[in-house]
Amino acid sequence: RLFGGLLLAANNFILKSHWTDKVSDYLTCWHDHVIKVTDCVDAMGISKNHGPWTTDYKTMDAESVEVRMLVRVLFVVAVATLARAQFTSPAQPVGRNLDPPVPTLCSQRVIHERFNGKGYFFSWKDPRTANTEEDWLGGRNYCRQRCMDLVSLETSAENEFIKRKIVEGKPTGHFPGAATRRHSVRIIGRGTSRRQGQEASCTVRVRAVATRARIYLKTINILALPLMLLDSNVKYIWTSGRLCDFKGCDRPDLQPLNINGWFWTAELKKLAPTNNRVQNDWSHTGGLNRPQPDNREPQQGGAPENCLAVLNNFYQDGVHWHDVACHHRKPFVCEESDSLLKYVRFTNPNLRV
Repeated sequence: RLFGGLLLAANNFILKSHWTDKVSDYLTCWHDHVIKVTDCVDAMGISKNHGPWTTDYKTMDAESVEVRMLVRVLFVVAVATLARAQFTSPAQPVGRNLDPPVPTLCSQRVIHERFNGKGYFFSWKDPRTANTEEDWLGGRNYCRQRCMDLVSLETSAENEFIKRKIVEGKPTGHFPGAATRRHSVRIIGRGTSRRQGQEASCTVRVRAVATRARIYLKTINILALPLMLLDSNVKYIWTSGRLCDFKGCDRPDLQPLNINGWFWTAELKKLAPTNNRVQNDWSHTGGLNRPQPDNREPQQGGAPENCLAVLNNFYQDGVHWHDVACHHRKPFVCEESDSLLKYVRFTNPNLRV
């Protein structure tokens, strides 16, 4: 409530000043992007430059020194308020909002590999998420709670790194059903009768059952080898790529949206125009045999394809980018977020993150 009051007071002050349009827009953008509590964002925050194969193109829309100073002051006050609320406010139910980082989860985040100084989490490599698929927002929230975000393929090298991991797929040395069956055998093996006279015969019977079970499991694992190899395939993953389809997307530099309106949500950086095939990795084909992005599903009665996924030879086209409706469930890759890590470290100085 205090944080909301501060924003309201600041906004009322600004409305009376000559900074009205610029700063009120910037505060809205700041609330959406720095705090990031909603699924939608203001397109004003998206950099007007693009990648994905370059990295030095951050811009700031508030141009005057006075505006910058005001925003910095508000930011410090808000961070202090949020730091206190972090440990005093009750946990809020998870909805369809963009989740803030959770300090304890950030400190316990799992890093499978590092590339160019950043850590990456692959959902199919962690036993807790190996059989879990999320929609686009669900994937972002899982990552963001851990001071990460869905991967942004900003450079050719990073793009090729992620594609190699997709092709490598899941570990194949373990059949998912085997552990459950072995666990059951161990439980049976510990069972004995309470009556002294029946204990020996009962133990012999259990050992026989366990022996037969081990033979059965070996047979199952051999027969399941083709299934294990099939299960190792990673068909697709989510990235943070998104089509601008919310407030501010009528910006001239984003038109037409299907060409200039794609951006990395985790970094607020535009992708190169979709018709520039040198600086992106869109596939040459898809469900309609057209170059990507083709927004296929609405043409077939479905939802808009506003999210960017990497598909693994799904249309016999190799490993490339495709536009996909955001409600589909897929494995995902998380990439460490510098901004979220800095925020949690600042607000939790005694926590090792």
